[in-house]
Amino acid sequence: MNDKPNDFGRADAQLDKEVADALGDASVEELMDADAAADATPAPPVAPDSAPAPDPTAPDAPAPPAAESKDPDLHNGTIVAITGDDVLVDLGLKNQGLVSITQFEELPKVGDNVEFIVEGLIEAEGLLRLTRRGAISKVPWEKLEKGMTVEAHVIGFNTGGLELKVSGHRAFMPASQVDLHHVDDLVPLLSHKLVSKVIDIDRRGRNIILSHRAVLEEKQSRQREQVIGQLEVGQIREGTVRNLQDFGAFVDLGGGIDGLIHISDLAYSRVDHPRDVLKAGQSVQVKILKIDAEKNRISLGCKQVQPDPWEGVEHKFTVGAQVSGRVTRIARFGAFVELEQGVEGLVPAGELSWSHFHRIEDIVQLNQVVNVSVLNVDAGRRRIGLSLKQAQADPWADADSKYLPDTVLTGTVTRTTTFGAFVQLEPGVEGLIHISQLADRRVDQVEDVVKTGQEVTVKVVDMDPDQRRIGLSIRALAESAAEPDVAPPQSGKPRGGRRDGGDRRRDPEGARADVRKYVVNDDREAKASESMKSLLDKLGEDASGLKGGIG
Repeated sequence: MNDKPNDFGRADAQLDKEVADALGDASVEELMDADAAADATPAPPVAPDSAPAPDPTAPDAPAPPAAESKDPDLHNGTIVAITGDDVLVDLGLKNQGLVSITQFEELPKVGDNVEFIVEGLIEAEGLLRLTRRGAISKVPWEKLEKGMTVEAHVIGFNTGGLELKVSGHRAFMPASQVDLHHVDDLVPLLSHKLVSKVIDIDRRGRNIILSHRAVLEEKQSRQREQVIGQLEVGQIREGTVRNLQDFGAFVDLGGGIDGLIHISDLAYSRVDHPRDVLKAGQSVQVKILKIDAEKNRISLGCKQVQPDPWEGVEHKFTVGAQVSGRVTRIARFGAFVELEQGVEGLVPAGELSWSHFHRIEDIVQLNQVVNVSVLNVDAGRRRIGLSLKQAQADPWADADSKYLPDTVLTGTVTRTTTFGAFVQLEPGVEGLIHISQLADRRVDQVEDVVKTGQEVTVKVVDMDPDQRRIGLSIRALAESAAEPDVAPPQSGKPRGGRRDGGDRRRDPEGARADVRKYVVNDDREAKASESMKSLLDKLGEDASGLKGGIG
């Protein structure tokens, strides 16, 4: 090899190394002769990965298969002039090109209409460089030049690449120059014709290095420029899925131009991974969403070519309507329910159940079909609010008549807090036993008296159906048992009758018991605990004052 640089820029060093590794100190012809000598030695049959194919230029060689490599597109042209070895061709639209007369088996005539392949541009003359399909350039050795496009026969291969014949001379094509992408198996290329570019030539060593990749890159570049000039935002185009990633799918639009379909633009319904809706090699219609010429990026959409399921959704799912759907995702703040393909609504955690629960998975599971009530619809923001509990009977509807003050009930402790214990009276209905109502003695820790899951008997001491609050007491039961002469409580009235006329000044602990009406929501537990402590302290001081006054 000579030291003259080739046309591959930063790839020069790698290409030179590849050629050197394949050829060593031998010339192309010496390498091929060595292969031929190896073939001449009798040996058991072996796989064709080390033996050259028969020379298709030999007189008795069989005709090569009709299959062809990736040839550039054909163009019809009319021969307008013949000068020496050059044939001038008119391709129409003011395009003219030159083709070597050696490309013709028979001498052409002016006016002949022939199919040609456009190989490149002869910049010095402003003409297109042409070749004939299926023709092998019979360029004399002395006229072969670097950069020239020729057609060569693949006659063999070795571990480093392909062995070819061009212009009656043997040539070599490194494996990296066979295609745009790495080719693992070179066997299918045997006896094929490859339109290639001469990327290096050493006349002293009679070495010719060819590249089919360079021809493909030139073709791709022309196609890319042509396609880019045609692309516009909003266009619907056909593409081929080239690669799938976690974040989306790359689609080949032609000419080596790739666009990205982000995972959120694959479908109106939720997509966990692009492979769930697409596969490599699949043909797909896409819409061009954005073109960033500076960053050479094209954003595509797949769902945008489909009907939008959110159009008219407010008429399909009216507020108050009950519909069924499938749970598609569970988050810490609620559950998403698919009402129809591409349309999801959210059931907030507070709308999942009338009962208290610790985990959303305790109420619903993935893929479960549930009945829900529509709370609100915002088609513009693509949001639908749903309720699971409102699609069920409200257990508080008749609670005011079922849980009257002084009613004795049995329930289960569902959870304890610093200020009391919550007791489930029925699914969806809970009451609170304040810490002061757990026993007729001072209680430091709620768990000293009751524990979660324990069944307890309680008395209703307060009922507020509007706030959905029920005050309960164990202490009131103990007090009733200690006072057998107390008249039975009247229906609908809280217990409070005392033999002393109800004067709580004589019983400071009785004044403290009034806090049974202090019932709080879950989200105010901490604040209620502090307020209750302050109230209890104040009541204690007042009661002490009363004792002193009465004493």
